[in-house]
Amino acid sequence: MPTETEIKIAPLPMGAASGAAVSFPKDADRNARFKARFPKARWSSQTGSWLITGKTAAQRAALWAEEEAARGALEAKMRLRAEIDRAWHEADPAVRAAKEERRRRREAEEAAAEEKRQAELDSRRYKPDDAMIERIVEAHKGRIGSAYTVDPDILRAFLRRGIAPGSSTGAGPDSEHFGAGLTVTYLGDGRMLVVSKYPPIRGKNGRWQDIEVSRRETSAEADLMEMMLSNLARREFRPRSGFGLPNASRR
Repeated sequence: MPTETEIKIAPLPMGAASGAAVSFPKDADRNARFKARFPKARWSSQTGSWLITGKTAAQRAALWAEEEAARGALEAKMRLRAEIDRAWHEADPAVRAAKEERRRRREAEEAAAEEKRQAELDSRRYKPDDAMIERIVEAHKGRIGSAYTVDPDILRAFLRRGIAPGSSTGAGPDSEHFGAGLTVTYLGDGRMLVVSKYPPIRGKNGRWQDIEVSRRETSAEADLMEMMLSNLARREFRPRSGFGLPNASRR
């Protein structure tokens, strides 16, 4: 809260209509109170102060400044009292125990909400069968095993989680449109979005643009989902390059 010394009052000779210049640091509440008390005051950008006219302007401004100082002292006293009360309140063992209980309850509620969200997400995942999992593991056998950081059990555990809604990956070339590539997005609940695009080309405006050939939403196709899951696994276990890194401890 601004103090009394921050309110400066300078009497101004204005001939028959004398007055005073009042200045104080920017404060929205104090500014509003000042304008309510002196509605005819005018701001001077040259002096950076409010100009009040009238023979008693300086006296009226000084009285207002005293009221502001009293207000500031009262508010400071109330803040100090509130801080003392809060300190005593927080020092009470019962209060601390109640606060800790509220924290534990909030964390438990957040954990339950996250568990529910994960359960709902899991219920919408695409879950591969064992045969699909083993085919993917076999396809990556040259990049897993004792010589690499990824072993078959870790890969199988990842694959069993399935594909979450919103997952997207390239699915290779489009056999129906030469030169185009497929992008598959799993929508959840056994639905997928398949988009066929040609590689980006530079348009007349100089910007690179994708050329979309087709877009279709359909039931999850096993061959595309298998390719998508394999690509997601490759992305998951790519620390820097390749599907896995050679395991130095086993060299």
